Amino acid sequence: MYNSQNLPLSPKKVFKKSFGSSLAFFALSLIVAGLAFIVLYSMSQDINRNAFYAILAFVVFNVVTIGSIVTYQYLYYKYYYYNFEDDKAEIKKGVVAIATGHVQYNRIQNIFVDQDVMDRILGLYDVHYETAGESSGFYSHVDGLNKENSDKLVEFLNEKVLNKGRGDSNGEQKKQAEDVKETVDNDQRVFTRENVPIDSKIVWVDVFSTVLTVVGLLIFFSFRLLADGDLENEELKFFVTVIIGSVTVLAIIGSYIYARVWYKNFYFKFDVNGGLITEKVLAVKNTYLYYNRIQNIDVSQGVIARLLGLNELQIETAAEGSKLNSIKIVGLRRDGAEMLKNFLLEKSRKYHSV
Repeated sequence: MYNSQNLPLSPKKVFKKSFGSSLAFFALSLIVAGLAFIVLYSMSQDINRNAFYAILAFVVFNVVTIGSIVTYQYLYYKYYYYNFEDDKAEIKKGVVAIATGHVQYNRIQNIFVDQDVMDRILGLYDVHYETAGESSGFYSHVDGLNKENSDKLVEFLNEKVLNKGRGDSNGEQKKQAEDVKETVDNDQRVFTRENVPIDSKIVWVDVFSTVLTVVGLLIFFSFRLLADGDLENEELKFFVTVIIGSVTVLAIIGSYIYARVWYKNFYFKFDVNGGLITEKVLAVKNTYLYYNRIQNIDVSQGVIARLLGLNELQIETAAEGSKLNSIKIVGLRRDGAEMLKNFLLEKSRKYHSV
């Protein structure tokens, strides 16, 4: 069992949570100081005195706001409580008002671990667990763990979701889990990018999609601009053309770099126990798939993907919002997509039939 004492959050969480808000208020304080200087200057032309009061306003504003933010985040971190017991989890969050939530392991559909940019810099990890049919977003994650503690919590939750590690307290559940394992272990195949490759043409699908969206918006707003202005104004037309061209080139370069990095770092593995899907560009996300949680699997093609002969495998679970946040494997050739689909459907049927 793990809790906030033997599996604590990293104190770096306080810095991370404080930094973004503090940066915004720091920028706002510059505006406040500038407005203070303008107001004072309109009343008196004493530049030195006005500058002194403007700087004082800047300092006081920052001390009050940033100090309050850091204090709040520290207290939030201090009162952040969780207890993952053998059969359920309890989580408490809040400073002034404390909210408490409970999570049943048998309702967990997906587990994923992610890092945003600041998390990667600070070495922090967020462990999320999606449940079925519950509005549990506030409680469905523990954020701010270091790598070691994150791995421990994920391993613990994986065992609980797969009905492992409960034999001492419930012999019937242990036997059921062993029966499931014996049933599904007959198929020992493992699928990764090595034997089910992702076509590099998926990079151009992303580039074309991004560019078409950007260019479409630019053309729309350009026509609105020209319609409201002088259609015969050559300078305006030239300016609009340059803007469209420049933004299009930047969109192509930016989307290509992003898609290439994603393509290089995207990884998946489906074996006898379950699936793991990893996405990494600026942020990192590891998603764990359980075969007994699969609700639907679909192979589809977008317009551009169809022209390039690529397919998307979409896996849906009963997790809330899964229609919007389905697990996806994109850039597959037809035979690879069908092979994965049949494998996952077979695993799902075997788990559900036991």
